[in-house]
Amino acid sequence: MRFAGLLARAPTPRFIWLSLLSVWLVHGLVWWAAMLVHGIPLERLLNHYDAGWYAHIALNGYSGSGWAFYPLWPALVAVVSRVVPLAVPLLQTLLAAGLFALAVRFVFSSDKLASPLVPTTRSGWVMFLLAPAGYVFHTGHTEALFVLLAMTAFGRAANGAWLSAAVLAGLSALTKNQGTFVAVAVGLVAFRLAPPSVRYQRFFVSGAISAALFGLYPLYQFVMTGDPFISQRSQGDWTSARGVGDMILTVLLGNSKNPWEYLTRARHPWFIAYLVASAVYLRRTRDVALSIYFFGCLLAMLLQGTVSNLFRYTVILAPLMFFVGDALGRNRPRTMLALLAASLYFHAELTWNYGIRRWAY
Repeated sequence: MRFAGLLARAPTPRFIWLSLLSVWLVHGLVWWAAMLVHGIPLERLLNHYDAGWYAHIALNGYSGSGWAFYPLWPALVAVVSRVVPLAVPLLQTLLAAGLFALAVRFVFSSDKLASPLVPTTRSGWVMFLLAPAGYVFHTGHTEALFVLLAMTAFGRAANGAWLSAAVLAGLSALTKNQGTFVAVAVGLVAFRLAPPSVRYQRFFVSGAISAALFGLYPLYQFVMTGDPFISQRSQGDWTSARGVGDMILTVLLGNSKNPWEYLTRARHPWFIAYLVASAVYLRRTRDVALSIYFFGCLLAMLLQGTVSNLFRYTVILAPLMFFVGDALGRNRPRTMLALLAASLYFHAELTWNYGIRRWAY
């Protein structure tokens, strides 16, 4: 299998950049087709789903259900929009693409980081690149900023720079709720690498720095509304699980209310696969820090009582995808090709769905 052998090779920066630009070019062609077929203007297409919410917050500030969304991304868009004279939907797209390019330049193609923070095979990189919801990295979503912050935090922590890692983790927590797990993971790495006499001190100081940064959002909520938890209350509209029983049903069936719907059936096998992969990673590496990040990001979905958002929730699990892609690319190439084919199918489906405003998470 010559093609499988090519995937097992180490990914050069040239391969990473060319493959990324090729996939993004295909996304553009897919959305151009969606615009022609459905008569959708470009600005409206780029404003679909949560991208529209972030654009609204950047332009008008927080109100109503908008409080459910974390602040760092719309704040960054608002600041940049003051100096760049572009429509906010287009600005968000270009800004997200630029931030993801920074992640590629300084993290994913870095020769200063080790696996699983960087891919060691082409198959590891391609698995991440073809993640079903990969289009979010160059649309008005939070994932490009989050991945840049989280992966840089993990890299800094692994190299012993625990203070800057804690700051980056706190900023990631202001971007997405999964940033909480980034902060825990960074604190655990700081604990592991510290001299025995200061391990607990490092862990708690690291957590305090991240928590202090995240605390700016509840403080802002209190100043603006008198309620420091209005964001959590607004997110209640997304939560349908009514207890532990519903969460268990979600693990077992993918949906505590309607397990036979297409979104559930299409995503639940992937959810189980991600859980298994996380367990295998923990068993083989004994890396508790990243394992907490993996499991936390996956199990956070259980509060929703459904895994219908799975592909967007898991697109930020780059180290796990690198780990799986590298291992399968070297040891089980046929399985790797089958997995890439399945991922490519959903990647194409979700990219098209985003263009025509059909469920794309």
